Amino acid sequence: MIEVVKMSSFGVIARRRQAEFRRHSQTISDRGRSPSDYLGQSHGHLLALGCEEENFYPTLRGEDGALKFFEERGIPWHWKRNMASSQVACVNFLLPLRDIPRALAAVVRGVDPIQELEDGVRWAAAGCGAQPCRG
Repeated sequence: MIEVVKMSSFGVIARRRQAEFRRHSQTISDRGRSPSDYLGQSHGHLLALGCEEENFYPTLRGEDGALKFFEERGIPWHWKRNMASSQVACVNFLLPLRDIPRALAAVVRGVDPIQELEDGVRWAAAGCGAQPCRG
């Protein structure tokens, strides 16, 4: 007997919502919402190639934005163009808190009360290695 594994209903719903957001958001460019590659055309929750930065909240875009933050720390990205990416969701929520250490510490403690923090900065988080992840 072959067992068929289906995508979780959460994943299906998240992808549908993000496809709808891509179609109607004022923060996504016409180019970003119109992928020319097969994968992007087949999956409404993917941005066009070259428009990955539009996946971030507008204030996290640009020369001092999320991409630079991660590049400087050597943190790899998974599926930047995937609008249903949990990594992108975390960045959009947590990166603005980098300049508010106590707020960041409170959020992290709410998830992991045992995690040691220094001024709201998580050591060895998300591939930062021995260096603190600081903004």
